[in-house]
Amino acid sequence: MKSILFALMLIAIGAWIWLSNFGILSFVWARDWPVIIIAIGICTILDVLFNKRKRS
Repeated sequence: MKSILFALMLIAIGAWIWLSNFGILSFVWARDWPVIIIAIGICTILDVLFNKRKRS
């Protein structure tokens, strides 16, 4: 499950940066880098929660 969430996070970040290159979304590394850390944290929490449910 963790690998799926991590892959989806990478896809979302890559799409965000790619769309920023076309001017559709705005991505400025100096401003937006905390979003990547938040996404990693959310994926980690979801992984823990889903693994906890599977064990019960």
